Amino acid sequence: MWGNIPVATKMLECALAQGYGQAAFDLHYLYVVLRSSDGTANGDSTPETKARALKVLHEGVKFGCENCANALQIEFDHPFDLSNMFTPYIDKARGLRYGVLGDALGFNPNRRFPNLDKILPLPPADLPPWDGQRKSLLDAAMGVRPPPAIPQPSAASLSKEPYFLAADYALHPAGLHSDAPAAPFSAYWQPAGGQGVIQPARLFRQDEEFPHFSVSDAAGKVSYGPVTWEQCLTLRHNHGAVEPRAVHGVLREVALPEPWLSCACEQACPVSGVWQPWVVADHPLQAIVNQYWRQAWLAQGAPFPRPRRDWLLDLPDEDVTWHLMDASVGFPG
Repeated sequence: MWGNIPVATKMLECALAQGYGQAAFDLHYLYVVLRSSDGTANGDSTPETKARALKVLHEGVKFGCENCANALQIEFDHPFDLSNMFTPYIDKARGLRYGVLGDALGFNPNRRFPNLDKILPLPPADLPPWDGQRKSLLDAAMGVRPPPAIPQPSAASLSKEPYFLAADYALHPAGLHSDAPAAPFSAYWQPAGGQGVIQPARLFRQDEEFPHFSVSDAAGKVSYGPVTWEQCLTLRHNHGAVEPRAVHGVLREVALPEPWLSCACEQACPVSGVWQPWVVADHPLQAIVNQYWRQAWLAQGAPFPRPRRDWLLDLPDEDVTWHLMDASVGFPG
């Protein structure tokens, strides 16, 4: 990255915007001192550049970067160079908390701490009380999720094979077509559109023969024979529920608060708590927005994060809705 600092900075910022925490550790070197394109330092660090480096390391901890947590533990507890430390002051209590988070990431790099600000906000915010227990610190910082939604029965889930499809799945056309007389591989298949054949998708085993249908050509002549088939993918379907997914053990399950609040980006946060950003299921950026590691702990009256300003994503504010996931203010018991 030292060969072309402007390009490296943009690439690392892009990686961080997509949730790659290690990029934050590399970025803090580029933020703390202004540099020319070949990596040469242009002067010394300033309070502004130090604050920027501190913030990006903090964001890296949220995204699971052990190196970021360890660097902040050192900077707050026992900096190597007091004259060039980029934290505003020594704060051993903050250093201790970063150390606990760094140790946890060392044991399990799949952890993420999106709600870090609940228990470890950046200065000048005061540190909230902590009982000193490792579990309570990690639980407060980790992502949350509601209980899994109960699948709603669909027509396919009430059907028998070969039309049966579990209620928590939906079918999505894959764009793969076949004119073969039999299924080239086991999958759900349905007649492709534009042939005048309305037939629900059904499961075909490999080499199972496709049925024939009566179809009309452009001249209106009816013939009986084969049609083109299109594969359908099975996708998990939770009927639009705001329900971030993750591997077991990295999310804390909580009951949804009542009333359940939803807000637009430009609004001020009405209730202190954990908020989840969400876009519609078919949005091109849903894979990097509808994630538990996008959650944010926000105090009442605080502004919601803005995608372009805070995430460096080319995503209009109006595409994102924030949903209250957990309104408990204190540490988990």
